[in-house]
Amino acid sequence: MEITEISPQKNKKNRLNVFIDGKFSFGCSADTLVKFDLHKGKILSSKEIFEIKKKDTEKKALDKAFFYLSRRPHGEEELKEKLLKKGFSLSEINETVKIIKSYGYLNDEEFTEAWIKERKQMNPKGKKALFWELKKKKISEDLIKSKLELVSEDEEVEEISYLLKKKFKNNDFKDRKTLEKAYAYLASRGYDYGTIKKGLKEYLES
Repeated sequence: MEITEISPQKNKKNRLNVFIDGKFSFGCSADTLVKFDLHKGKILSSKEIFEIKKKDTEKKALDKAFFYLSRRPHGEEELKEKLLKKGFSLSEINETVKIIKSYGYLNDEEFTEAWIKERKQMNPKGKKALFWELKKKKISEDLIKSKLELVSEDEEVEEISYLLKKKFKNNDFKDRKTLEKAYAYLASRGYDYGTIKKGLKEYLES
């Protein structure tokens, strides 16, 4: 089987169409073209074509994974789920994850620690909210709980005081409705009743 034509794809940059014996056979990246020294007139066996297609699909999965990771960090299972939705097979996904992990770009423990730290610094939320956020990212419950245990109550009390100053600065907490609104607001951000009570006390005494 002979390559009779190689032409660029119209809507996808860095992708090419390869024609065998006058008929379209497969699409591939420019990297794949160079890697397998594909050119007009080259003779390929069925086995070689299969291997080229396989490696090119693996490259596409890897590129897509790095695209997702470049936008924000991901947990392992979350990344797998996204690649699965893009139509990649489980074997292709597992191979992609294996490569990315070897580069040190995919680590659920580091991801969980970074997520909690960023949330606490930029957009304070309580443990309950953080638990469900990380659960949606497909992080294991045991890992989430172990990392949230490192967050002290004193830290959350300080966060509550900060949020109250920001949200209820000019409000009169002697008014019952204001107090109820404050409790509801903090509960919606994932803080438990006991911590909210301590945070309110610290805020009112400051």
